[in-house]
Amino acid sequence: MLELRQLRYVIAVASHRSFQAAAKALNISQPVLSRAIQNLEDELGVSLFERRTTGTRPTPAGFRLIERARTIIDEADRAVAELAQAARAESGAVRLGITEAPLDHRARLLFASFRAEHPKVDLTLSDMHANDILDRIRDGELDVGYIADELVPPGFEALRLWRQRMVAVLPADHRLATRGALSWADLGGEPLITRGRSDARGYRDFLVARLGGSAKIGLFNSSAQGLADLVELHGCVTILPDGVVRESKSIAVRPILEESACLTRVLVWTPQTENPVFGRFLSFVRDRVRQPAAPPAEAPS
Repeated sequence: MLELRQLRYVIAVASHRSFQAAAKALNISQPVLSRAIQNLEDELGVSLFERRTTGTRPTPAGFRLIERARTIIDEADRAVAELAQAARAESGAVRLGITEAPLDHRARLLFASFRAEHPKVDLTLSDMHANDILDRIRDGELDVGYIADELVPPGFEALRLWRQRMVAVLPADHRLATRGALSWADLGGEPLITRGRSDARGYRDFLVARLGGSAKIGLFNSSAQGLADLVELHGCVTILPDGVVRESKSIAVRPILEESACLTRVLVWTPQTENPVFGRFLSFVRDRVRQPAAPPAEAPS
């Protein structure tokens, strides 16, 4: 039975047109190579090479075998490479940037399920502003981000996950806390705080578009829980995704029951992301949400 080793020997001799040069390229001795080719010729019952003083040349039978041998070797090498890539994807790390900590309930379940099913993959979460997530993905410091679809710039790919309702977080003794649900109009005159830098305009613009240009919005470099603490301390209001902050004796959480009070959560990455483990993570998430990848984001109008 033919072996891949024998086929590689035949290809090497044909390529170098010399047993001596082929043996050197294969890092074996010439007698070993000559004997292997002779044994193969005996097994097949045909001569594969014409040995001349001017060099070695394949016979017609040799040409036919070499043509098929190259195809077989190429396929074998490709299969080995694919298996090696799959093996690399079984272990490693996926670096995920998130804009809210703690995560909402669905995201926590999704990422926990991935960790449970892929214990050899280190899924690391870093909490930061959306602009920082996008910058680090561009620089190759993160593989993927979990942000709002409204913040995805051109040049990124996105997988839409789910719609997430926004809630108002306010002091428990606030006049609006007596209501079961709120509208944007209810919040229009309230002093608001939100998370972000002075140049992180995406989420602020989202709020201004719904509350009006006269909305008073303060930006704080703080976590979601930190914003909730500031709400209690200063008697103001913040708008956060549902499930991020829990109601307490001092904090009330009220849903904003309008269609425009929802954000679409996405995973975002660049086409240049080459981490094979990230590919496994993305396939897992796609299977769970059962949705195709979203098209590249368009520039905001």
